[in-house]
Amino acid sequence: AEEEREVEEPRQQVLMLKKIAFSILAVRARSLTTSVRLDKYLVDVGCASSRTLSASLIKKGRVRINGEIARSGKLKVDPDATISLDGVVIEEEYVPLLLAYHKPVGVHSTMSDQLGRKDLVSELFNSVPRSWQRSLHPVGRLDADTSGLLLFSSSGELTHRLLHPKRKINKQYLAHCHLSDTCDLDQDDTFQLLSTRLETGVLTATGTHRAKLISLQKVQENQNLIIQIRLLVSEGKHRMVRRMLANLGAPVIHLHRERFGPIELDSIPLGQIKPITDPYILDWAESLLSNNINNTQHP
Repeated sequence: AEEEREVEEPRQQVLMLKKIAFSILAVRARSLTTSVRLDKYLVDVGCASSRTLSASLIKKGRVRINGEIARSGKLKVDPDATISLDGVVIEEEYVPLLLAYHKPVGVHSTMSDQLGRKDLVSELFNSVPRSWQRSLHPVGRLDADTSGLLLFSSSGELTHRLLHPKRKINKQYLAHCHLSDTCDLDQDDTFQLLSTRLETGVLTATGTHRAKLISLQKVQENQNLIIQIRLLVSEGKHRMVRRMLANLGAPVIHLHRERFGPIELDSIPLGQIKPITDPYILDWAESLLSNNINNTQHP
């Protein structure tokens, strides 16, 4: 039964991706058989998730019809028109700006692994449209033993800004931790104690790092006391969360990333992907690209 499930999950993943790709093709084919409004066309082919966002793209002069800057979303697009966004002609398979992936434990956040271990190509990219393979790249990385949200982007500039330390974009993690013999986090005021230490800063081998404690819960597992710690960090140093908690006497058993800025993992099944289409998130990404640092932070 276990082997059947392992075979079935990749099949479902491939079917889902094919469905996404073919739906884009079908919608575009319908759109180009007759004249349609430009703002509707941009939504139909996946360049924008709403007419509001279409209007924003057009207003900024990012959309051209036959080489001329489009001035209004009400313009009718003829079937033989050449439409471009940011200088790139919109073709049959438009690549999403952002894509969310629920990374399982054991997958390395690299495009190839010389040791033959599971990587992003072997686990994910072999089953996505070729245009996506050429354009999408991971935004940072998660350790092989960490699960959760890993973003992909088709914009190198957006990736740079998502990862730039000046942006201070919060990432939310849920950590399951042991308590060491010398740890004093089993007291009644554990939350306040841990919160103070994390916000003050924890000295590690890679420097002093800070975090904001969101929640803390103590659970009993196999006669062992486990604490579940949910926290926010704005840095992205290698194994930073694990180092911080270990130095506080709470070594991590399992680490899971739940959120990156406003993008949440939600109900994306393990090992599967979801293109980001939420207008709020796409507007947030636009604010990053507009170089407005004050509007890039998210609680």
